[in-house]
Amino acid sequence: MIKNYFILAWRNLAKHKSSAMINIGGLALGLTTSILVMLLLVDEFSFDRFHHNIADLYLLMKNQKEADGISTGRTSAGPMALALRTQLPEVDNSSREAGAWTIAHLGDKQLTMQGLYADTGFFHMMSFPAIVGDPTQALKNPQAIILTQTTAKNLFGDDKALGATFIIDDTVPVRVAAIVRDAPANSSIRFEYIRPFEAFERKNTWLRKWDDNRIQTWVQLKPGTDVTAFDRKATAMLQTRSNDTTVTTFAMPMASLHLHSGFNNGKQKGGAIYVVSMIAILGFFVLVIACINFMNIATARSEVRAREVGVRKVMGASRRQVMAQFFCEALTITFLSLLVAIFASQAILPVFNRYLHANIHFDGLNWRVWTGLIAIGLLTGLIAGSYPALFLSRFRPAKVLKGAVTIGKKRALLRRALVTTQFWVAILFIIGTIVVWQQIDYVESRPIGYEQENLVDVHASPVLGAKYQLFADQLHKLPGVRNVSAGTDDLLNFGAGVTGMDWPGKVPGHEISILVTTVAYNWTKTAGLSLAEGRDFDPAFGTDTSACLINQSTIQRLGLKEPVVGQKLGGSTIIGVVKNFVFNNPSGIIAPMAIYLYKEAPGSGHFFVRIANDDHWRQTIASIGQVVKTLDPIHGFDYSFTKEDYRQRFEEWKSYGACATIFGGMAIFISCLGLIGLAAFVAERRSKEMSIRKVFGASIRQVLFLLSVDFLRPVLIALVLAVPVAAWALQLWLNNITWHVQLNWPVFALGGAIALFIALATVGLQGARTATENPAKNLRNE
Repeated sequence: MIKNYFILAWRNLAKHKSSAMINIGGLALGLTTSILVMLLLVDEFSFDRFHHNIADLYLLMKNQKEADGISTGRTSAGPMALALRTQLPEVDNSSREAGAWTIAHLGDKQLTMQGLYADTGFFHMMSFPAIVGDPTQALKNPQAIILTQTTAKNLFGDDKALGATFIIDDTVPVRVAAIVRDAPANSSIRFEYIRPFEAFERKNTWLRKWDDNRIQTWVQLKPGTDVTAFDRKATAMLQTRSNDTTVTTFAMPMASLHLHSGFNNGKQKGGAIYVVSMIAILGFFVLVIACINFMNIATARSEVRAREVGVRKVMGASRRQVMAQFFCEALTITFLSLLVAIFASQAILPVFNRYLHANIHFDGLNWRVWTGLIAIGLLTGLIAGSYPALFLSRFRPAKVLKGAVTIGKKRALLRRALVTTQFWVAILFIIGTIVVWQQIDYVESRPIGYEQENLVDVHASPVLGAKYQLFADQLHKLPGVRNVSAGTDDLLNFGAGVTGMDWPGKVPGHEISILVTTVAYNWTKTAGLSLAEGRDFDPAFGTDTSACLINQSTIQRLGLKEPVVGQKLGGSTIIGVVKNFVFNNPSGIIAPMAIYLYKEAPGSGHFFVRIANDDHWRQTIASIGQVVKTLDPIHGFDYSFTKEDYRQRFEEWKSYGACATIFGGMAIFISCLGLIGLAAFVAERRSKEMSIRKVFGASIRQVLFLLSVDFLRPVLIALVLAVPVAAWALQLWLNNITWHVQLNWPVFALGGAIALFIALATVGLQGARTATENPAKNLRNE
């Protein structure tokens, strides 16, 4: 019986090719979107799940009370890991982690490597399998290094790497004590090498301080541990040792770290889960629109299928059997669409990955993927076929065989409601996409407070950093160089926050995190920054090493009274106030900052060079490169333009905007497919009516209007319903962004106009064909 149902379904598809193509095309687009979203969800929710102890792994995070709220950070104090492991019985293991970059030298070969320092407990906690050697024992030897499989291959080729020695940091010899597998793509911890934390500790005495938070601490709690009770104990320990009651610490599950890393005022809010959820919702709506298409076209053809249902019932078929036939037909169309969607999604994946900066792939051997595909296919088939099966199976043979089948007001109302729902979603997509791109453009054009044009950022190695003065002297001789300076941070990212500073009028217990950075002379001039008051660092003053500059946000956040110049901040005299400039988050608030002068050569960091805006800038860059290679022949010339670096910050935003545009385009296209199908059937049904109207003098324009008005009415209703929902949702989103565009009526008018134009053009194509037909052709048999 089931076999016969599928044979009948196939024959119906072959007989009604146009409607079948519309249904398959619409569902295929919806299912392609669903497959891409499913693969994205599988990838996002798989992060860090490969660790055997994932249920008990936590990152120690801290909340810092400030005057205007609570800031949350991932860093902790150096002594915390050992204290927790030895004094709290809930802790099974712990490890400190600090990121690092180095350049490996092996003969004439050099390789830039990203890595980290870690304690011996690291490999007991994390599941990074060893290929050769014992990584846990390796972390006990400060002269040892652990390489990943790919790094060992790149550095040693086919030669044996285990036990070999090479040079890092220009002068430090290290021995390969173990080789581990590369970190998976879905790992939050990325590295090419790992060194013992003891080697890092020897160079950084600040790790002994309880009030200096610059490293990460991982803990493995014993199964069944009350995490809330652990947080209280860890906080009590931290506050006692640091003598700071404004700071608290808590354990963040590693399993939640990738998706739930956003915090607002000390509470978990936002993170990648918002973006993933948004994409999942968009994909769901696209699939819903495709299902509505199927329902609409099926019910529109009800008069054609009515006699078939009547004959089947006269021949003894029950309503349940008729329903089963229509469900089989829906499932046939759905799984044909699913087959098309699988191939389409594989073709689109490279573009999808590029837009979302993801690494998603279609794993044909993963049973979860195939289970998801089958589930999506069955669910879509049942949803899409539910209404046609329930509706068409109710026809009574006595009526339909007499030709007494009418759609009825209720059926027509339902179809209009479905069309309205389709375009309601489509209009939401259109308006949302417009606002997203407006916001991106608004933030991208935000006044940044300094001159980015022709500002070169030379990434200084330790070798070049130690020769800063010589570098600056030689560059000042080049005709295309206007200014030279240096800084600990580039102009886009400042990360070292300090609490505990004193200032005039400070209320005890009200701590504010202040970003600190260190610069060379001429930093503000080279960067193109402006002073609101006071003066810049000047070698003519011998006391500037005990002074500082601040930005205007520092004055506002600390509540400093005028005159600001001459007051003390953390023991340093304020000599000048820099006008606010944008850094870190381009759409966020500008955090308070204190700027200090280098007391000696930078050692490493960023050298800033302002070059002339002329036709010889390439020659100037080449000349700077020659100076760098002369002073540091090993590391070479590594530089970037600050303006280009700033633009790169918007690539992720633009990728989400492009994703919304693609999904919105799919939703609109599927909606148009549905309208084409519906318009074709309505035009066919009303062709004789329109011919009679033309015989009695109706113009083509009048006929076209009569055919179009029924479809434009649901679109207008959808617009009215979509505008308040879009305004509410978009305003909710924009309220979480400090620097955001203001919603205004032209956005909604443009969205509505686009939807109306698309609907009118779609229906008009079908209507024009009916309106221009020769009346004699349709009425010759009457």
